[in-house]
Amino acid sequence: MNSLLHTSNLALKDGDLLAAVDLGSNSFHMVVASYVLGQLRVIDRIKETVRLAEGLDAKGGLSTPVRDRALQCLARFGQRLRDVPQQHVRAIATNTVRRLAQPQDFLLPAEISLGHAIEVVSGREEARLVYLGVAHEQPPKPGQLRLVIDIGGGSTEFIIGSGFEAIERESVQVGCIASTRRFFADGRLGRRRWKDAVAEISAEFQQFAGTYRSLGWDEVLGSSGTNKAIGEICATMKLTKGAVTAEALLVVRERLLEAPTLADIDLPGLSTERKPIIAGGLLVLEAAFEALGLQRLAVSKAALREGVLQDMIGRGSEQDPRESSVVALMERYGIDRAQATRVELTALHLFDQVSITWKLDADDRLMLTRAARLHELGLAREHQPVIGIE
Repeated sequence: MNSLLHTSNLALKDGDLLAAVDLGSNSFHMVVASYVLGQLRVIDRIKETVRLAEGLDAKGGLSTPVRDRALQCLARFGQRLRDVPQQHVRAIATNTVRRLAQPQDFLLPAEISLGHAIEVVSGREEARLVYLGVAHEQPPKPGQLRLVIDIGGGSTEFIIGSGFEAIERESVQVGCIASTRRFFADGRLGRRRWKDAVAEISAEFQQFAGTYRSLGWDEVLGSSGTNKAIGEICATMKLTKGAVTAEALLVVRERLLEAPTLADIDLPGLSTERKPIIAGGLLVLEAAFEALGLQRLAVSKAALREGVLQDMIGRGSEQDPRESSVVALMERYGIDRAQATRVELTALHLFDQVSITWKLDADDRLMLTRAARLHELGLAREHQPVIGIE
């Protein structure tokens, strides 16, 4: 529970089944795929709207009805996973579980219901996995920089990458559910309230907007349900063919604000399931467009779970994506390789003395190795403390 899953020695052969489970703040997803000739062939997808973030209170507690709903969903997922080997399943928990005051109170019964360990990932690791999934679904052109924005239920991830590598990653605690609850808790809508909310969220994005703008990008892709829903609305309203443009976004926002309350929202192409949380999602996307000066966002079909599967393939081959990520970070931030090597050797010397007593294994040693190589990264990446940034 809450540990690095032991997949570095995963050996895959044709016909093996792999599964990724995504405990999102809005929906839980499960994807089962078959490994064939080094590629993934998806054979099953299951999605259930759990709305985990709705049960999160100000003290980090989780309401009983939402907890029960989540456990029932995981039990159903577990039934489907009975034929998939334990080491071929990776379950990921994201923002809402990260914010729980006592996460083990949820994770223990959750793992029992699912029948598999659940890994709680950081916001930046979530961002890396999102980018990996999008990049494999829609391979970028050589040398092209790509901005990916993933609006979830509890957080939004922003990633700039090249090829299959994430270069910059940020995770901000503004998502479609969180923002709907934060700005429209009483259910009422209004233009003044909307304007103030956009300004507040945009200010949070300014933490990294300058860095992102200076690096630049050649195209923008949006992943997950909110971006897909807004893209569908734009297409249904015949504003675009499915992309989201700055002009279309304003038209959709004006149509949404014709409704006095969340319950009265009437957007063409919007599903009943998405309706209660679309205001928060649209708000986040408008703030992102404003803070980053965006003009167009294309919608990707892939997201976190596809990235988890691709990560598992990488860990089961000679090309471990974690290793290449470490090398890229060391090069980008000019880490002193000689000093990093000294720290690594010292850390591993200490590790080898206690590994048997502490029941540590090869995966733990590998994780320590990578941590030692990156231990000086904070000197180059220090952020000023801002509420909402992970």
